[in-house]
Amino acid sequence: MKKIVFVIGVFALCLFFTACSTIDKVPTENKILSDYKAKESGFAYANFTEAKIIRQQLNKEAKQFTADVEIKGKDAYARYTSNITVKYNYYDDRGWMLDECSYVYPSCFCENGRTKDDIMEDILQNASSYIPGCIDIEYLQHRFDGECDVVDINWKTEKGYLISTYTGQLKFTYINGIWQKSDLIKTKSSYYLNIDDTKWEPDVVQYPNNMHPDNPVLWIDSISKDSTEIVFEDANGGKYTARICNGWSYPGKWDPNTFENGHMVQYLFDSGTQFYGCSIGRYTSDSGTKGIYIHMQHTDYGNTFTDPFYYMKKQ
Repeated sequence: MKKIVFVIGVFALCLFFTACSTIDKVPTENKILSDYKAKESGFAYANFTEAKIIRQQLNKEAKQFTADVEIKGKDAYARYTSNITVKYNYYDDRGWMLDECSYVYPSCFCENGRTKDDIMEDILQNASSYIPGCIDIEYLQHRFDGECDVVDINWKTEKGYLISTYTGQLKFTYINGIWQKSDLIKTKSSYYLNIDDTKWEPDVVQYPNNMHPDNPVLWIDSISKDSTEIVFEDANGGKYTARICNGWSYPGKWDPNTFENGHMVQYLFDSGTQFYGCSIGRYTSDSGTKGIYIHMQHTDYGNTFTDPFYYMKKQ
């Protein structure tokens, strides 16, 4: 009987020392890296390949292991570094298991940009999302400035009646494994009102023509390439030349942003006509959107009930 008790005691003692010995074998850097990558799959783009324990602590009584770890990775464009804290618990049947780790976004150090073919494919496929209203885009050249892909481009937008042509730059930043647009810079611009071959007729909903029967039916005779000058013609061959006005404060101040965004554009007529000014913009009445309108202001400074509204109609 004493022999059996002795054997059991020796066996238990061996189990104790074996457990203590296993607990002492704390997780290695490779195990920490493997466990972390499996747990935080959201950072897979960083492709972590290296881990270094900065400091560590083992609590045998609580069967816990804690460590601050620096992990590093790299992909085709960038290097990544993240400083995390991991907490392991020891289980008799499974050994050390990673139960907690800090959720820290990796720091990204971009080292190189994309190829010309990659950039061209990107901007051609996503031009309308990168530049609202874009109807044409042309790649010129690009460079990597140490942080961003800077792409020189020409592009054209269409917003209602307004066609705008620009020269400038698209900037892309590499974030979370994806190249993302970060900025659009315009260096040169020109504008064109897309109202060729357009007839203007009175809007009888807004303006009853019998209130001012001398309002003519107008159409576009000519428009300058940059849309700074428009010549209207009436049914009798009378012509009215209107020139764009920068900073005209009545009925509303005009500035390049207003023009560019396709809202109201202000013009002044030459002296000697029955109109002193006009504005072109988007017109919405109670009956719904009618499209592009022109509001003519008479030389007698009539109010909005006698100054005619016209809407566009293709001839």
